[in-house]
Amino acid sequence: MVYCSNCNKSIDLRNKTIDTLITYIQGEKVILTYVECDTCDSKLYVQIDNDETKQILEQLVKVIDRSKQDKQNMDKLRKQYKRLNLKLSNLRKELREQYEGRKVWNNVILNTEPLTFSIK
Repeated sequence: MVYCSNCNKSIDLRNKTIDTLITYIQGEKVILTYVECDTCDSKLYVQIDNDETKQILEQLVKVIDRSKQDKQNMDKLRKQYKRLNLKLSNLRKELREQYEGRKVWNNVILNTEPLTFSIK
């Protein structure tokens, strides 16, 4: 559940189409994941990624796949998963903090708007 920062309506993410926007902020390529508010059509940014977080996510998927096949090393894989997941969460938090309030191009209004995350 997130709340629209524009109109304060609650939005259940389970029933929403989730979109991504690939853009550049301060010269860095970032992937912004967002949903749109049904009430005011604002974009609600819920996640930010870059090349580093995408690589970690790919590693997480590999660990999950290996855990389905290699039941004998489950403890080792579980620890590896927890370590990678924590690293991913921390990097995404750093990116949110670094880019919060920065200008991002909005293709709908053909202008820039400040980047505001609906999840902290």
